[in-house]
Amino acid sequence: MVGMLGPAVWLWSVGRVSVGDVAAASALTLRLNGMSGWLMWVAIRMFEHAGVIREGLRSISVEHDVVDKPNAPALAVTKGALRIEDLSHHYGKGTGGLGHVTLDIPAGQKVGLVGRSGAGKSSLVNLLLRFRDAEEGRILIDGQDVSAVTQDSLRASIGMVTQDSSLLHRSVRANILYGRPGAKDDQMIAIAHRLSTIAAMDRIVVMDQGRVIEDGTHDELLAEGGTYAGLWARQSGGFLADE
Repeated sequence: MVGMLGPAVWLWSVGRVSVGDVAAASALTLRLNGMSGWLMWVAIRMFEHAGVIREGLRSISVEHDVVDKPNAPALAVTKGALRIEDLSHHYGKGTGGLGHVTLDIPAGQKVGLVGRSGAGKSSLVNLLLRFRDAEEGRILIDGQDVSAVTQDSLRASIGMVTQDSSLLHRSVRANILYGRPGAKDDQMIAIAHRLSTIAAMDRIVVMDQGRVIEDGTHDELLAEGGTYAGLWARQSGGFLADE
């Protein structure tokens, strides 16, 4: 801009050009400056996206640790009964994760899983979906070990919405039932930070340090005066605090 407007003003001062010429030069210079800045911005974004794509391709090209067994059958869900038998998973570290969790969840029962951060809730759900293979124990759906069926059939039978999710421009119900639009309301699996939502479940399982420490209905657990009752008493606005 200095290189263009400086000489233009000097030429006008010595009578070589008119004020209109200076104004036209100024307008063109500003326009060219804006366009060149936009081109530079586009070039920077292109290189940024190229880097993201490269990192994504590196992630996609990694060989999967969890693979289907040869000739694995598809999961056949008849009732939806869930059994977790002596399940342990420490991510190869020996500590943390889950330790000897055993649960029986009858078909159709709505269960709330409660616990502070790091209690093992996400680990349990991830193993149910077979994002990892359990180090010890097993998970059965209608008597079928989830590690022995195909992953596609397993995940086609389970709907999951995480707390950090991106929703489509539809209702919450439509987003939850995205994989099975025809599912009924009583088939919808809930993960929430609001204890008032969990309290409406048929049964509440409380976890701590990778183990089940309490199991019962909302009223039963409140009457026990244990961990769940303490969380309920300390909640703020129905949300589970970090401490």
